[in-house]
Amino acid sequence: MSDWMSRLKNGGGSLFLLLGLAAGILLLVLGGKEPEEKKGEEEAQPAKEMEQTLDYMAELERRVAELLGYMDGIDQVRVVITPENAGETVYAQNGSYDGGFLTEREYVITDVDGDGKPIRVRLVFPALRGIAVVCRGGSNPINQEKIVSLLSALFGLPANRVYVTG
Repeated sequence: MSDWMSRLKNGGGSLFLLLGLAAGILLLVLGGKEPEEKKGEEEAQPAKEMEQTLDYMAELERRVAELLGYMDGIDQVRVVITPENAGETVYAQNGSYDGGFLTEREYVITDVDGDGKPIRVRLVFPALRGIAVVCRGGSNPINQEKIVSLLSALFGLPANRVYVTG
């Protein structure tokens, strides 16, 4: 062992040092990689859920704009709805109870085709932060009050979270 250390100190072991360094870098590069197919599947699930949330928000905006367009004195309606969060996915779980208290919880996993995926029970869409409406007739205070009242009742938002302008 001391012979090896003395060769390394004197420069005779520079080849060993370079080989060790190269092996370490190779292990870092190759060891941190996941199989591409697994990585793609894991990234696809949150992307799919985000796409569902965005589709939901776009459909909600379209429906609100259509509804407001039926009001007297309102046309050319544009609506933007801002979500409070991204929503959440609720997965099936099994729990163990001891004396009425939850002591252990685990997700229920399906093993179809050898891919252990959790069972999704439901997708909770995001709560709303606010709504902005721009429309012809939106500058009229009477129309503003009607629109704010309608959207507050429809979504349970306070009036200060709904803005209407013309």
